[in-house]
Amino acid sequence: MVHSGQAIEAQNKINNTRKEKWIVSLFIFIKICYNIKPYRRAFKLKNDDIRLANMWNQAFKALEVAFDGDDIKKNLKKVMELVALFTISDDIQIFKYDKNKGNIEKYIMLDDDKESMFKECEKYFNYGIIDNYRINKKNDKNSIVEVETKNNRYAIALSNNDFIDEDINHIYLEIVKRIFKVIFEKEESENEIKRIYRTDSLTQIGNRAYYTEITDKLFSDGPKEITYSLIDLFRLKYINDNFGHLYGDKYIKTSADMIREELDDNDKLFRIGGDEFVVLSGRMSKDKMIQKFKNANLKLNRETFGLKLEFPLTINYGVVEDCDVLDGFYQKADKELTENKNEVYKRLKLDRRR
Repeated sequence: MVHSGQAIEAQNKINNTRKEKWIVSLFIFIKICYNIKPYRRAFKLKNDDIRLANMWNQAFKALEVAFDGDDIKKNLKKVMELVALFTISDDIQIFKYDKNKGNIEKYIMLDDDKESMFKECEKYFNYGIIDNYRINKKNDKNSIVEVETKNNRYAIALSNNDFIDEDINHIYLEIVKRIFKVIFEKEESENEIKRIYRTDSLTQIGNRAYYTEITDKLFSDGPKEITYSLIDLFRLKYINDNFGHLYGDKYIKTSADMIREELDDNDKLFRIGGDEFVVLSGRMSKDKMIQKFKNANLKLNRETFGLKLEFPLTINYGVVEDCDVLDGFYQKADKELTENKNEVYKRLKLDRRR
């Protein structure tokens, strides 16, 4: 189930980034016209008028490209090319520091053949620099611009850049910072919308829409070697009818949590219906997968939520290794799950009609 309010809020964030475009333009205008003397000199450098005009033109083009189309990565490459032109840089490399994971990774490079500035940016992230920029120093033509968003920090490394005048390089680096900040915030907002639409709100695992998206891609070019597991919850309807849906929801959420604890990082867990779950795994032995579900049941069996129950809370499952099409996987797994459930009823000597 999608929380429409969250989706609308995330969409509004994207729309607000478009307003940032005009804020950037206004900022540039104010800096040029009203700021201190070194910035005003940008209009008065007689020998570099054409060069300056071209630089400003590329800056505004980069700003426009940032908002064209939906392919953010593709747009980012174009923006980097334009920024390289107006900062007169040989190469631009972007590195990301994930605040949640605490690691640094290469995000995108304009020229993959250039020497990586990873170590330089790693030092920057690890030891920090008070200013947002490291200004060009003698015999050092590299600059680093930091951009910080809600979830990440980015370092935009400009190699061998050659500004017109060191007195005014701050303004160009500020333009670089603001252009990329707009792009990164837009990307994070769009990723948040995707996460909301793909996530089951109760269990915080993949929902049916995401399951359909993944399986459509997975089976688009023929059969796949996967292990397909179908799961449901034993007597969820009984819990709902006798104790209320609040306890039914607890049963659903707790079961999802305990299944997830047993899965590997590459396993994908989805809730595709009320009490129906699917696990998609890379090729894995059936016995190994079943053991994971048995482990989950050992923990789930101990849960009662304070209710007086005549049966243990249990997940039923069917696991299939070989099939050519998605429907075949589901049907075989459903048949095995039903057999598994019937065995539980027999073992507990319960009447299914109650």
